[in-house]
Amino acid sequence: MSRGAARGDEAAQAVFGTALGAASVLWWAGCWFRAACVAGMWVLLAVARPDEPLRAVVQLGLTSAGVALAFLHTRSGALERLLDVRLPSVRRLAAHLLGTSGRATLDASGAAEIVGVFLALWLFTGVLPLPGLTPAQRVTGIVLGVLYALSAALQGMIDPGWYSVDSPPAPALRRLRPVLPLVFAGMLAGYLYPYNDSAAQLTVPGYLALCATPLGYYPLWGAFDATLRAAAGHAVASHRLWRRGTAVDMHSIARNAVSLLQQYADEPDPQLREVRRLVREAMMQVEEARQDVLSGEHRRGPRAFGELWDLVMRTLPATRRERCASDEDSARTRLSPVDYQIARRVLPDLLTNALNAGADRVEVRCSTHRPGRVLLTATDDGPGVDGEPAADGSPYGSSRVLRHWLATHGGDIRWRSHHPGTTVEVCWQAQSAEGD
Repeated sequence: MSRGAARGDEAAQAVFGTALGAASVLWWAGCWFRAACVAGMWVLLAVARPDEPLRAVVQLGLTSAGVALAFLHTRSGALERLLDVRLPSVRRLAAHLLGTSGRATLDASGAAEIVGVFLALWLFTGVLPLPGLTPAQRVTGIVLGVLYALSAALQGMIDPGWYSVDSPPAPALRRLRPVLPLVFAGMLAGYLYPYNDSAAQLTVPGYLALCATPLGYYPLWGAFDATLRAAAGHAVASHRLWRRGTAVDMHSIARNAVSLLQQYADEPDPQLREVRRLVREAMMQVEEARQDVLSGEHRRGPRAFGELWDLVMRTLPATRRERCASDEDSARTRLSPVDYQIARRVLPDLLTNALNAGADRVEVRCSTHRPGRVLLTATDDGPGVDGEPAADGSPYGSSRVLRHWLATHGGDIRWRSHHPGTTVEVCWQAQSAEGD
């Protein structure tokens, strides 16, 4: 697929997705509007007491059932639960409604509402209107019925299925859509025509106005379509910018980390400990970038130690991860951005050194044990240490490098051996957001 075709498909998918989101809200609101129209007709018939009450109840009851089915069509969760009922007819209906969601087609819900529209209007006008109604009651019923019909037809005009990419409407339906308002206007003209004295109680100007109301679909359709495509276009453009920015960030992070690792590994006598530290740093940078992408923002300001703990745990193998633990009080400890970076540098070293020394369990705590100081403690059940690791060995050893680095932040590192077990305490002067 060419790049232009891929972008066109992306834009079409965005239009369809936006239409689905908008139509779900509009459909739900439309169902409530039609329910209010039907409720108004029930109240009107209760007050009017027509000559044929049984007929009125049956016809309006079927109209109400159509509205209830439209409500059900908006609830995919309820339809999925109906798939498990024992009645085969109910299961088939639920499967049918689920299968037609997001498609421009005449489903059972739409058919029921079409029938409901004719039954409701038939009570007040047409060839055989309901007798025993005053002119005012009849005109009120006609207006409520037309409003009900307009709402139901509008749902069909802006159905998201018209914009579907995977299941597009048939060509015949596409050609029918532009003339649907004229079809609806013709149906109203034929149905509201004064066939008898009862139906003639609607004045000629009122009759013409009601018949012309479907023509209002054209500006509504145009406004909906323009708004839909503008919103989808903005979403696509924003998503492309976000992808481009994310790609640049990921490339910078990966390239810088790997370049530094390669540069150090190419030295004549690279230190394995430092190589391992650089690898851990690269892994943490990639994980941080992944979390920033998922959250949609680059986090700033004070952060909880628990965030750092989760970050480090994701970079450890599962066999090592299950041997590390921290407590809830430590997870809630808030660290300034600079203190967070210091802890980010220290924590992986503490865990790795303890696990490499043979510890089966490492418990870490973080606290601001007194004003202006941050304390990070790691206690393990390993064989213990003799003396201070930072005092002996290579000047490039991780413990000595770590102590020297902490000293620049007014900190230090101390070891206490329990034989077995070791407690390592790292303490430094709390830094402000600017690192002062």
